[in-house]
Amino acid sequence: MLVLMRMIKLTSFRTRVFWSLVPIFCILFVFIGLIDLYKQKQLANDEIHERAKSMAENLAYSSRLAVLTEDKLLLEAALRSVTGAADFAYVWIYGERWTPLVTASSKHVDLKRLPKALDDKQKERLSHEEGILFDNVSTGNERYVEYVASIGSVQSTVPYELQINPVDSKSTDGEQKQQKTIGAVRLGLSMNRVDSHMASLLKWRGWSVGAFLCLSTVAIYVFSVGITRPINRLTEQAKK
Repeated sequence: MLVLMRMIKLTSFRTRVFWSLVPIFCILFVFIGLIDLYKQKQLANDEIHERAKSMAENLAYSSRLAVLTEDKLLLEAALRSVTGAADFAYVWIYGERWTPLVTASSKHVDLKRLPKALDDKQKERLSHEEGILFDNVSTGNERYVEYVASIGSVQSTVPYELQINPVDSKSTDGEQKQQKTIGAVRLGLSMNRVDSHMASLLKWRGWSVGAFLCLSTVAIYVFSVGITRPINRLTEQAKK
């Protein structure tokens, strides 16, 4: 208790040295903790976005024939490649007239709270511009990362032959004139695992920063005592 009272009072040179170093270490540890949390969040978001985009593109590619023929069995078989994946939330596959052909969701997702149809802006962009769209979706306390990938067919120059390929924005003008969008895949992944991971990381980082601050406080106090002791002795001898 006596040591604590000495640390609080700013009457001695030792205490002034101590309190001049403590704020610097506090700010440094908090800054490092915030930077680490930001980096961890960025990595987690990038990972789930890359996975969602890849899954949507792969499903769009594997379901081309099923969408063209509107075969329910083939569509349901194509959905099995994503329904068992980690963080899977929901998926819709749309036909040529943007009508839902098949849908699936995890048991924790209520599809009634999500819009069933694509909006006009999405339909136009999928038909004429980009092959894949991205959006952040929130319903209540739930957050999802959503990707919409178009499914396209290309009319071959060989008569009576239909060649199906995904829409490629880098293709030539002549090739794009032959392309036709026949549907889309809309895939959503849940952000719950990322959010829980960040919450646990924030809690752990808070405890670790607190422990480091306590240890650094003790170390700074010992350091200030070691520095000021010879100076105090010289001051006392000078007074004599």
